Amino acid sequence: KTEEELAKEYRIKGVPTIVFLNSQGEEFLRIPGLLSKEDFIDLLCSYVTGAKQGCK
Repeated sequence: KTEEELAKEYRIKGVPTIVFLNSQGEEFLRIPGLLSKEDFIDLLCSYVTGAKQGCK
């Protein structure tokens, strides 16, 4: 698929937007906008562990 087709399929309105998909191709996490490396890692750790304070 082209970038335009993927953007339309996943309703991406701006960049950067990171969309995580499960093994069935269904969206389970969306990160719109720019995050620092630290905030990105904390968000992912929080999502994976269920912790509110990240992985620290």
